[in-house]
Amino acid sequence: MLFRSGNPEALTYSGWYARLIAEQQPEGDARTSLLDAAEDKLKQAVAADPNYPDAQCFLAILTFRDRGDAATAKGYLDRCESANPPAMVKGMIESLAAEVDAAVAGASG
Repeated sequence: MLFRSGNPEALTYSGWYARLIAEQQPEGDARTSLLDAAEDKLKQAVAADPNYPDAQCFLAILTFRDRGDAATAKGYLDRCESANPPAMVKGMIESLAAEVDAAVAGASG
């Protein structure tokens, strides 16, 4: 069985998939439920392995893009970058990091 509650990769990518599906939904309960499920799976992945970078990176994206929380996203990004993410994931977060830094700086300034 590939999907186990302690498998950070399975949890991460099931959470990311739920987030991608949520993006296709109009604003409303279905979108909110999918985003909540995605966030929950990603947090389970982090709990299963705090050093698994993909979960941290995807949580940063969801937290910033979908929740509008730059400060929390910054923490996830920092942990993601320090865990040496794979090139595909790193490419996804490079421009996000600059946006999050600007939002954090704007909120504190």
